[in-house]
Amino acid sequence: MVGPSRDLRGWVIVALAIGAVAEVAWTISLGLDLPNRYVVHHWTLAWVGLDVMEIAMLLATAYLAWARRPGLLALAASSTATLYVLDAWFDVTTAGRSDILGSVLMLLLEVSVALVLWWVAWRALRRFGASSAAQRETPSRARR
Repeated sequence: MVGPSRDLRGWVIVALAIGAVAEVAWTISLGLDLPNRYVVHHWTLAWVGLDVMEIAMLLATAYLAWARRPGLLALAASSTATLYVLDAWFDVTTAGRSDILGSVLMLLLEVSVALVLWWVAWRALRRFGASSAAQRETPSRARR
C-alpha cells in the first residue's frame, strides 16, 4: 500500500522533472530569440533590489544562527549563498570592458561569501541531523 507521503513524494518528483524539461525548452527559446543588446528601464531597481534581498537574507541567516535553529539556518544560508552566486553571475555577464577588474573583484568576493554560507548550511545540516537523531533516541532511553 502506498501511503499519502509516498504518493506526494512521487508527484513532487514528477513535477520537478517536468519543470526541468520545460526550463530546458524555455532556455533554448531565450537563447534563440533574445537580442544581444537591450536597454534596461529599471537597471538601478534591479541591482538595488538584489542587494536588498541579500541584506535581508544575511540578517535572517544571522538571526537563525543566533536563535540556534539549524534546519532553518541551513535553508537561509544556502538561499543566501545562491543569491550571491546570482549576483556574481550578473556582475560578470553584464560587465563592459571597462568594468572587468571591478567585476572580477566582486566575483571573488561574492563567490567567497557564497562558499562560506554553503559551509554554514552544511554545518547546520550536520547539527540538525545530530539533534534529530538525539531526539529520536530520547524516548527509547526513557523506557529502559
